[in-house]
Amino acid sequence: MSIIQNTAITRSTLINEDMFLSLVDFQTVLGGSLKTCFLIDVIGQVMDLGDLETIQVSGKPRMKVEFTLRDINDARVPCCLWGKFAEILYEGCSKDEEGKPICLIRFAKIGRFRGEIQITNAFEASLLLINPDIAETAAFKQM
Repeated sequence: MSIIQNTAITRSTLINEDMFLSLVDFQTVLGGSLKTCFLIDVIGQVMDLGDLETIQVSGKPRMKVEFTLRDINDARVPCCLWGKFAEILYEGCSKDEEGKPICLIRFAKIGRFRGEIQITNAFEASLLLINPDIAETAAFKQM
């Protein structure tokens, strides 16, 4: 596509509410075959939620929460969220009446901590949704 001097840009009438998810199953994540330089989408039920901690990172305080995500096949992957994502998840879990909300992390990073694969947020690039209104959440709630 080229934009030249005479190009006119107008607003499109097309509205698409599709989230364009590309969910990765936990067995693939845990298998270690995915490249860690690519961000992924994951969804799961929050299990084993740890405390919201404030730790010093490079001399600055940062919020952190560790937990486990469980997929629909009961595969589990450890997770750690930082900063505002940690606060959002912790608050969302506190408000959830059932105590085990469904968490969608878009653009998540695959990392290693102490030799173990884990999912974490990619600075400000990630998106965190608690109990999103999508078909995958309904499938979890039917379990």
